Amino acid sequence: GVDYLSADMTAAYQGTLKNYTREYLFLKPGLLVVHDAIRADVPHSYSFLLHVPVGAEATVQGASATIVQPKASAFVLAAESDAAWKLQATPVPIHDYIDFDKTPVEPRSMMRLDTAKQRDAEFTVGMNVGAAGSLQKMATANAEGISGDSGTTFALFRTKSGDLAAGNLTTDGDVLAKSSECIFVSKAHWLRVDGKTMFSSTATVDAESAGGKLNIYAAGKTTVSVGVTGTPRSVMVDGKSVMVSLAKGAILLSMEAGEHSVEISY
Repeated sequence: GVDYLSADMTAAYQGTLKNYTREYLFLKPGLLVVHDAIRADVPHSYSFLLHVPVGAEATVQGASATIVQPKASAFVLAAESDAAWKLQATPVPIHDYIDFDKTPVEPRSMMRLDTAKQRDAEFTVGMNVGAAGSLQKMATANAEGISGDSGTTFALFRTKSGDLAAGNLTTDGDVLAKSSECIFVSKAHWLRVDGKTMFSSTATVDAESAGGKLNIYAAGKTTVSVGVTGTPRSVMVDGKSVMVSLAKGAILLSMEAGEHSVEISY
């Protein structure tokens, strides 16, 4: 499955930025990708900061880094072509000095990515539990992202206009992701698999296809066309059987704002 969160962070910068969106995409069981898209009217130097857990040891080499703790480790990769992590010490919080006998004072550190002065910037950072080299950079003509598991798991984020495409998947959305368990798109009108439409929507939606179920996340009312491979025996929407009409290899469903599930049996 997949967990996805998109947050508009623009207001936190009190007019300095025109737009700042951060997206978190977790492809289960172990790939987390963070994507920042920053826009401004005047040039700035931007930084992406990743704080190392207390007691962990971090090493950096170019766009990749490894964080190791006694019982776990993580491999981190930045997708930008010119990305280079820097490791630096950070201040120790004052409350760590309350009781030296009971609480040893551990050094703090963080990893950072910095850009040259520019109006707009993108950061795409993937983190996977496992050995170094478990992630790779991924780039297309209009998107960048992170792939893992020899390319069978990936997350692509739009950087320019045009359809997003990877393998046998194509969408007009801003995010395209896949794992062994699911396919996910965000802010999409449609998704095609092997050139055939899995779904289309009159309004942009987030959608996840997993385990024979299509989950639609709609911000407002929309009509969704779902492609079918034959005459459905039954169609379930939000756990309830519904009557549908079949036309041109698809069924039409009217949906209100919110989260909806579609299951089709043949």
